[in-house]
Amino acid sequence: METNQSNFPAVGGMECVTIPAFNISDEEMKAYYLKEAYLTDRHACTPNRTEFELLNILLKKQKKILQFLSKLTQFPWSETMIDLQAACLPLMVADSVSGENRLVTGKMVVQTMQGVSNILVNKDVLASLVMTYNRHYQNVRYLLRQFSEYDEKKDLSRSGSTI
Repeated sequence: METNQSNFPAVGGMECVTIPAFNISDEEMKAYYLKEAYLTDRHACTPNRTEFELLNILLKKQKKILQFLSKLTQFPWSETMIDLQAACLPLMVADSVSGENRLVTGKMVVQTMQGVSNILVNKDVLASLVMTYNRHYQNVRYLLRQFSEYDEKKDLSRSGSTI
């Protein structure tokens, strides 16, 4: 892996800092993603598959993961907490419900709210995962475009909107 020094211009009287920038060749990147394809789906990575097919398999898996993570980040988790409380409150105060049922229901509500709270507290981690998977997804698409088998029209119709 080569390292170059990148200079950023001084802004607002701040000192200019030199940081290392890593240049990864397309071949190194392709080797990395082919290994990832194998590690994430060994059964699909049979010896008769081409590099193009392996990268396509990886791309599909990455897309599913990215869509799932995106849905998690877009879900209104804080509203869900309020809805859950509102739905369970009548059950908790109803005279017709036994104390044992209230206790069981209360425990279930608390467990569910703890799970939702954990998601809310870690939303920044979730957003970081989305950005990371999106970068990997874009890298694999970049690599696939270099193959002669690549069909941009098919890729655009399959991907729909940008992720």
